Amino acid sequence: IVKEMVIVRRTFEHILKIEITFRELGVQKEYSTVRLGNLAKSIKQSVPEKKNLLNSIIRNLNEFLHDTGKPVELDKAKIAVVLAWLYTKFLLEEIRSGYEFPSNPN
Repeated sequence: IVKEMVIVRRTFEHILKIEITFRELGVQKEYSTVRLGNLAKSIKQSVPEKKNLLNSIIRNLNEFLHDTGKPVELDKAKIAVVLAWLYTKFLLEEIRSGYEFPSNPN
C-alpha cells in the first residue's frame, strides 16, 4: 500500500503543476525539482480558499511517505486517494468552465 501511495503522491504533485501552469503562478525553485509542499504553498497563496483542502490532502498523503513501522491503515489510504481524486476533479471542472479552448488551433 505504501508503494502505491507514493505513486498517488507523485501524481498529485503533477496535478498541482498543471494547476500552477493553468493559473500562471510561479514557484520558488526550479520547476522540475519542486515538490508537493512548495507547489501547494504557491496555490494556497493565490487561492486561499483551497488552503484547508490542500492541507488535508498533504497531511493524509504524508502519512505514507516514510516507513514509521506502524501498520498501514487501508482506510487512511482510501481517504487520501479520494481527497486527491476530488481535488483533481474540481480542478478539471474549473479548467473546463474557465478556459475558452480554441475551436481551430491551426
